[in-house]
Amino acid sequence: MISPIWPGIGRKDMEMNFFKQLKNLIKPLTVLVAAAVVFAGLSAPGISAESPVYQGYSLAVPINSQTPATEISMPFIRNETFFKVIVSVAENGETESIKFSQGLNPPIEKYLSSIISQIEYQPAAYLGQRRSCQLPLIIMASPRFGNSVIVFPVSSDFEVSDNFLYYEALRLNKFELPEILSFPQYFCTLKRSDSLKILPYVLEKLSLDSAGNVIKSENFSASIKAEAYSSQIQAASLWSEFAPLKFEGLSRPSECYLLVSFLPQIHYPTKKITGSQSDTSHWAEKWRVLLLPDTAGIMVPPLPLELNISTITIRKKQHRYLTGEILATILIDSLGKARVISIDRKDMKFRQAINSAVSSVGFFPAMSFRGRPQKFTGKARFQFTYSANVRVEYLWLDF
Repeated sequence: MISPIWPGIGRKDMEMNFFKQLKNLIKPLTVLVAAAVVFAGLSAPGISAESPVYQGYSLAVPINSQTPATEISMPFIRNETFFKVIVSVAENGETESIKFSQGLNPPIEKYLSSIISQIEYQPAAYLGQRRSCQLPLIIMASPRFGNSVIVFPVSSDFEVSDNFLYYEALRLNKFELPEILSFPQYFCTLKRSDSLKILPYVLEKLSLDSAGNVIKSENFSASIKAEAYSSQIQAASLWSEFAPLKFEGLSRPSECYLLVSFLPQIHYPTKKITGSQSDTSHWAEKWRVLLLPDTAGIMVPPLPLELNISTITIRKKQHRYLTGEILATILIDSLGKARVISIDRKDMKFRQAINSAVSSVGFFPAMSFRGRPQKFTGKARFQFTYSANVRVEYLWLDF
């Protein structure tokens, strides 16, 4: 068919020419738009938009999470040790000052300072404006491997690996996070066999006003086995009392997330919660109801299936004649199975004993905010006392 517009050109040829010209026109426009986006990203003040933002605030983030090299040798440290440090980061991303949370001898302090002082950061920002900030860091010094690993509230790839370190960082920068003042009792008829080793939970999204009153409660997610309890928890949240979010001393409205875990170790109906849950000594009571300020990091770490988690019985007789304290790194996979990655000494007998011990312990696996099981790496301390019973402390359960 001949085109009525361009005589002598067929419709097919006309369409091909048209799309060819359109493509040539769009190509430079695409380049211009891409350049504009890049320029906007480079010229915008503060931190990258990929970093977690809470109430308009972004924490300082290391440009590189790798531990900087230092010419100072690691001083004598008997076993793997944690050090807590608070770093002041200036508006230009440089380290201004370093404060150690515990008294250290001068060689260790000098060694750690030589590492921390080299770290460069993308600075903190509030509503797009750069700010100085306080950052809590955890440094794990390993004499066995001759190196140190630093845990940041937010890593260089914008991941939150330790929720409570992240919350601590917010508190150090003039945030008072919402808290549970009271939460009513609730019931559950689930049996341990009903959970299929996936944590039964309900997660509610709450909108609080500046006085801490709940103005809206909606179900965010729930495990399959706990969906039937969503309306109960929603009603309970409306009868609860909360302390509001504060920033720089002023109360403000906020959104937060109420996580209720139906743990088999709890007696139902539960007792009413009043005051801080950290005051209780039982780990299950601490973890059964949590108020999470946002969805950064994981929703919940691995939680044990058993009530008594402080002692493990060693099965093999050759492992019952060990004595000493061991700090171990444990991997718990998405099925809740645990295995040892490393320990803080070279003795294979301890490693074999710990591996044998943790393999007999069941866990609910860590859960993401999307409700998916995921693997988790954490620290645990084992105390061998020349007997069949080994004392255990899972460090990620303590807050």
